[in-house]
Amino acid sequence: MEYRNIEIGALVLFVILLYFSYKTIMPIFDAMVIAVVLAYMIRPIAEHLQKWIPYRSLAVFLSMFILIVPLLFIGLYVVNEIVSTFKSSDLAIIVRNSFSNIDAIVDSMTRDVFGFFNLELESLQQQTIDAISNEVSELSGKFYNYVFSLAGSIPLILFKILLAAVFAFYFIRDGSDLKAHLVGIAPSDHKERFEQLLRGSDIMFQAVVIGYLLKAIFTGIIAVVIFYLFGLPHPILLGITTGVLDFIPVIGPWVVELLLFIWFIYQGQYAFAFSLLLATYFFVSFIPEMYIRPRLSGDAAGMHPLIILVGVIGGLFAFGAIGIIIGPMFLGLVVVVVRVYLYKQPYEKIYFGYKDTFLNIFRRRGAREGDKKQGP
Repeated sequence: MEYRNIEIGALVLFVILLYFSYKTIMPIFDAMVIAVVLAYMIRPIAEHLQKWIPYRSLAVFLSMFILIVPLLFIGLYVVNEIVSTFKSSDLAIIVRNSFSNIDAIVDSMTRDVFGFFNLELESLQQQTIDAISNEVSELSGKFYNYVFSLAGSIPLILFKILLAAVFAFYFIRDGSDLKAHLVGIAPSDHKERFEQLLRGSDIMFQAVVIGYLLKAIFTGIIAVVIFYLFGLPHPILLGITTGVLDFIPVIGPWVVELLLFIWFIYQGQYAFAFSLLLATYFFVSFIPEMYIRPRLSGDAAGMHPLIILVGVIGGLFAFGAIGIIIGPMFLGLVVVVVRVYLYKQPYEKIYFGYKDTFLNIFRRRGAREGDKKQGP
């Protein structure tokens, strides 16, 4: 009876510790997710550098430097070009005047739209103008509040980015040792299966990250083509900005699409604005998110693309913007556990790296084509 009470007390204490651990981790959970993404992007570079650099910490540090510095230069280039564009044009003045004369602008634009469609219903025009003016005024207030809150949170965002870089350093440097330790403490009759579980999870995590990275690159390339075909100025700058924003879960390419739409509506080019919005949404947002990313990540991880797609959409609704990354990872873990423990399907040996992940994508695609040719 006394031993039973000790067990119950230990269980209660463990639950309490789990609760406080949860409260400790949640404020920096998004930084840990970003660290995982960075780790899987940097690890292949670190493993190649270790062939020439015997010190693992130095190899990891240099690999982070090699990856992060070009990204910083790209970011600085984009910011510099945007600032230069604003300085060399009247965009800043137009934006300031637009917010100060929002009611007059809404009135003018609404009458232009009604005139474009040859609608002469004066009462309906006025009702529409009043409704839109109220909504725009409310949205403008929310926008200002959002901008001020975002500006106030910049120090916290920078701290979390720095924290993510530090976490990524330890994940890369000590990840193999942690894996070996976990396999070592596993029961002897479960070591092989547990090692397969860790290997499958590693493959799946890397596939999700690589698919996410490749999708952002494809998005940027497609955006450059779309903007060039529509005759927009600075298509390369707009495409790079779109690709970079697509890699940021909190923002995404819709920011560029929406701003361009609002700009051309303001200029009175309604048909062009709607055509550009439909083209960018379909080719830049919809196809890469719904087809390219699930296909790449699914092929690389040996899973059906629908699992990745469900993880992306469900993760977005369940966890917010960060769920775009962790949603597919959670569902992928379920698939890995089912394959290893229920169906006892071992994962093929993959030496992790960009080249091997890409080869795995093409191997899977080639195997599918071979099965189709053979038939039932």
